[in-house]
Amino acid sequence: MTQTILQERHPKWVVHQVKAYNKASYEPAWKSMYSPEFYQQQEEDMGLPAAYAEYNHETKLEGKNFNEDAIQWTKVPDWNEFEMIIVHWDIAYTDNETSDYNAIKPWGVKERKFYLIDGFVKQCRIKVACNYLCELRKQIPATANVLFQYEAQFWNEEVQRNINEAEERHGVMLNIMKVDIPTTNKLGRMLKMVPYFQNSRIYYNEALRSHNDTQVGIMQLIAVEEGSSEHDDSPDADQQAIAALEKYTTPARRATGEKTWRTGKMRRNYNW
Repeated sequence: MTQTILQERHPKWVVHQVKAYNKASYEPAWKSMYSPEFYQQQEEDMGLPAAYAEYNHETKLEGKNFNEDAIQWTKVPDWNEFEMIIVHWDIAYTDNETSDYNAIKPWGVKERKFYLIDGFVKQCRIKVACNYLCELRKQIPATANVLFQYEAQFWNEEVQRNINEAEERHGVMLNIMKVDIPTTNKLGRMLKMVPYFQNSRIYYNEALRSHNDTQVGIMQLIAVEEGSSEHDDSPDADQQAIAALEKYTTPARRATGEKTWRTGKMRRNYNW
């Protein structure tokens, strides 16, 4: 706060803002004093929003379209209780501090409500994301209805190679499919989730409250608005999973005896 006031009073000052560590690699700026493990532990103890604010000058964002207060935390149903589960992977290739995030979001639908079951949101290489997918596959019973999908890339062969190698390492079969995602109006697509939050149809797994990847995903979600330069890989993956699950929702049933038309009244009035 003091620094901000001084900057405002002295606009000609040159201010050097140093981040304490690299969020992707945990490399410290002051290597002789701190280790990467120190900042990893700080994130675990404080949570990502607090750690980013304390050490990297990144305050928690309050969004215009999404609000953290709209997130409902609950115990999610068992795997077999969902009508369908979609695991969507938004792919990123590199793992530096400015790169996109690999975002893998497993969502399930039950009784027209959408549940975030787990999440992976990291600036990492494809291999790490593939390992997570395989470990997740091991957790899901064979009897559950689940589809794995990823956004088609111009390097699809490289992606498939990493998937094949991960399946062989873990001894599982993902049966993951490639899907084409519209490249235009990305903001508009993500804003389609707003009514679901407003109508209380979105639920987050309460076991993920202190989960670092989930916190990163929430921060990205809140930042979704016109002109934002923040990463949006996690909310983009959320939207794609939810959009796919919409096919498996059914309209609420009408009360017993309720009619969709008034045939009897029309016959009385018009003597047909």
